[in-house]
Amino acid sequence: MFQLSGAENEPVQLRLELETDSGLSRIVPESFPNIYQEQVAAHVRSIKENSYTDGSDAIHNLELLFACFESADNGAGFIRI
Repeated sequence: MFQLSGAENEPVQLRLELETDSGLSRIVPESFPNIYQEQVAAHVRSIKENSYTDGSDAIHNLELLFACFESADNGAGFIRI
């Protein structure tokens, strides 16, 4: 697995757009953090602070992924989550 970093010289450029009733807006993130390092850091924090993670982030991510599949199956329609 790999993660695109958002660097200008990458083979695939990242683009984030928001489409609303009033039109299309381009969103430019300030940075592209490494998602794998973020997960490890969150796990380390939970151990140090003795606060366990409940997996709700993973469940939310799966819901988003399934909504993408559903949208693709339905001709790229909007899916309310």
